[in-house]
Amino acid sequence: MPTLRVNDSIYSWTSCIEKIDNSMVSPISGVPWKIVACSWEEKVEVKTVYRNRTDGRPAGATGGRYSVESPMIRMLRDSAMDLRYYLQLQGVSVAGPRGSITRARFSLMLQVSEPILGAVPITYNLPTCRVIGAKDAHEEGIDELVTEFALWCPFVDVNGTNLYSDNVGLAGQLL
Repeated sequence: MPTLRVNDSIYSWTSCIEKIDNSMVSPISGVPWKIVACSWEEKVEVKTVYRNRTDGRPAGATGGRYSVESPMIRMLRDSAMDLRYYLQLQGVSVAGPRGSITRARFSLMLQVSEPILGAVPITYNLPTCRVIGAKDAHEEGIDELVTEFALWCPFVDVNGTNLYSDNVGLAGQLL
């Protein structure tokens, strides 16, 4: 499992606090959410722009298209069922009496911190998430039962920073 070291303090999974809709506790069962893994990838797709130059160097690049690729959370099975019930209740207001968990929106917040001088908390915010897939497996053995939810979210903020930009240039201006 990857770790991050700051002033000899190593951030790891035990340094994390996970919140769904700003709560560490499931409103269905009253117990903490049991998220065992989460991941995502951010990228900005840019295109190099050329013009008629004798040296062949690029003139610049487009502003790009930002996306969050393959966001996912993996939860212990009982907590995953709590999330399903919670999102179904949220989906009722969107889709009628039989709410779909794919229609409900929720926020996911992860905060990493250590009680050590100089260790800065790192907060990851994934707002307006939607479940767009679920993967379950039941296997003989000693492993815990987990459910993996594929998510959609428009952007990720890390301590207020991100890869996308709200700034746009003037028409015809290369940024």
